Amino acid sequence: MRITEIKKHYWYLIYKIMGIALKILFDGRNVDDIFRLPCIKSIEKGEKGKAYATLYSHFTDGRQIAQVGDVLVQYKTGKWQVFGKEAFDRI
Repeated sequence: MRITEIKKHYWYLIYKIMGIALKILFDGRNVDDIFRLPCIKSIEKGEKGKAYATLYSHFTDGRQIAQVGDVLVQYKTGKWQVFGKEAFDRI
């Protein structure tokens, strides 16, 4: 197997085994929807005026910052994960 095939297989297994309960794209216009998610600690504006969301540490084992363009995914286990748009599209 090539590296790219292994990565695709890995993401497929995550999708099937973990089971995605909810996915939402943080597009910058849906700040209210993002803020209502139980995993979100705060939403702030960065130095350049772009919004970013901070997740509570106990809701994720990965990244705790979601920027505009990222996808927030909740697994059936209750854990959350932040994906870049390109990474999520590979799932």
